[in-house]
Amino acid sequence: MIESDCFVRWHNARAREAATSSASVVFVNLSGAPVVSLEDSRSGIDPYVSAHRVVCRKPCRGLLLVSWSHNQGGDSHALCNPVLTRDVRSFQFPGYGHGCAGLGYDRSREEHVLVRILRQQRLHETMECAVWRLRDLSPRRLASRPPIPVAVDVPPVHVGGKMYWPGKHPSRDAVLAFDICAEEFEILPAPPTERGDRVILTELAGKLCAAHLSRATETMTVWGRNSVDGHWTREHVIELQQWPEFSLR
Repeated sequence: MIESDCFVRWHNARAREAATSSASVVFVNLSGAPVVSLEDSRSGIDPYVSAHRVVCRKPCRGLLLVSWSHNQGGDSHALCNPVLTRDVRSFQFPGYGHGCAGLGYDRSREEHVLVRILRQQRLHETMECAVWRLRDLSPRRLASRPPIPVAVDVPPVHVGGKMYWPGKHPSRDAVLAFDICAEEFEILPAPPTERGDRVILTELAGKLCAAHLSRATETMTVWGRNSVDGHWTREHVIELQQWPEFSLR
């Protein structure tokens, strides 16, 4: 079999893919020290191990944003280049509450932007949005507040110059979009899912997608949003009951 033309073509394709792949595993030191690559850790350099909850999304135009929470409340963020494995910059948003920043890109000004929605619990729950352009020394709080409550336990998703959060409309699930250039909010319909099921937003192949986890059917359905007409279409369905370790029951 290993002498067949099919195997040779497959082996050569895999070899070319491995040779040209830029994927790497890095360990970000949250205290601001240089990033440690997986190759360095194999050479005896120990990576930083955090005792806090750490979250991050996919890199945005070459930069990776890592966020972590503190025991005393609040959160911090570190920005780095995972390819160069250096130049770690830390960010600390002012204010107390619960929130998670996301990294986007403003094409009109050609700069990266941090966007964070903060949820505060005072006499009643309030939400506010802050924008931190990397060329500025400090963030700027927007006068307009998010029009609907959104989930802030994970970073928002950046697709095509907009940030997206899963949200709750008074009568239905929704998606909150924020235009980074115009600094304006927009409420979008969520994919057709059962209310109460968990929906996770993500980006796949440059498209806004939503992974719907259904406990009733033990499936994960991936919906994709058409950027032209705004309609959601079913892209993939994964039967989780076939793998007990991933079952929702």
